Amino acid sequence: MAAGARLAVHAVAAAGLVALLAYFAVLALPQGRAWLAGGKAYADNFSGWQEVAVAVRADLATMPADTRIVADNFMLGAQLSLALDRDDIVVLDHPLNHKHGRAAQLSDWGLSSAGRADWGEGPVLLVVEDTARPLKRRLEGYRGLCAKAGHLPVPQVLNVDHGRKRFLRFQPDPQRSGCSIPAMAWVDVLDPGLRGTKRRTLEGWAMKPGVGVSRVAVTLDGVEVVEAEYGLPRADVLNYWGLAQEESDVGVGLRADIDLTDRAPGIVWLGLVVYGKDGSIEPWPEQPVRIE
Repeated sequence: MAAGARLAVHAVAAAGLVALLAYFAVLALPQGRAWLAGGKAYADNFSGWQEVAVAVRADLATMPADTRIVADNFMLGAQLSLALDRDDIVVLDHPLNHKHGRAAQLSDWGLSSAGRADWGEGPVLLVVEDTARPLKRRLEGYRGLCAKAGHLPVPQVLNVDHGRKRFLRFQPDPQRSGCSIPAMAWVDVLDPGLRGTKRRTLEGWAMKPGVGVSRVAVTLDGVEVVEAEYGLPRADVLNYWGLAQEESDVGVGLRADIDLTDRAPGIVWLGLVVYGKDGSIEPWPEQPVRIE
């Protein structure tokens, strides 16, 4: 190989190595991961485990010493096991377990749980990685979780990196039945606004099947700025989720006008907070909005 060609190969390899190390350095910082949260470069599998471990420790501090921890998928179970230095964290059946070939392994290790029948009457902390399922599979997943747990109280929500990783924590009561199905929401439209103005109109939907939504707030950078008009007809949403018959009289649409006049040019993170009729308060993942 000619000297020039060797030099080019070495230069490209060095540039690639520097870029990879820079990417790892960004991932090592919470601010870096949050910056990447709005794009495809976000490292999903390597994020959120430290934050959820801190939240679980705080939960356990208020619960009996014999509390069992149940994770909804093998990856979350492994991360909590490492962070908490515990080898007794059991895992529910989950599509990820089968996708990665871990279902049989969990069974062989005695760490596979069918649900409430395996937990006995003692206290349980159920930890769910909500974003491990695509949105179109979540209602199905929540209903399956309800069947396994027997009782799902109001969830405690942990959004990491603007909700790119989202965790739900439950403390099911073995003496009770019935479930508070977690809320779901979506922003369909955020209009660009009139030229020269900083007023935007948001449209979307939010629902909490079987429980109902009392109100929805819009947030900018985590701060509630306006309450959305809620209860607008959205037959398309109810039909998509198969709820048209059981909740045909429920309007799940929302609309809000947002004033960005006092916001400096740049990125602002837009989110929704869904307030359930059961007293739940569930912040939804945020999305970046550029202000010109």
